[in-house]
Amino acid sequence: MNVVCFRLRPNGVAEAELNALNKEVLLRVQESGVAVPSSTLLDGKFALRAAITNHGSRREDFEVLVTAVRKDGKRVAEAS
Repeated sequence: MNVVCFRLRPNGVAEAELNALNKEVLLRVQESGVAVPSSTLLDGKFALRAAITNHGSRREDFEVLVTAVRKDGKRVAEAS
């Protein structure tokens, strides 16, 4: 199993706001049904986590996830 952890870090968002922003992005992506990433803490920082366990996963699947995270992240950042 491969695991990828990442944090969305949009321009103009203070470090103190990033955990809350990434939590909200995670919920929006999960609720959209596009993908079901989980989360983890890395050095106390909230990160989205994608566990790659399906041998049929394709690059396009991850591009859809990244696109959804960026789209929802932009919306959350603009709203805060």
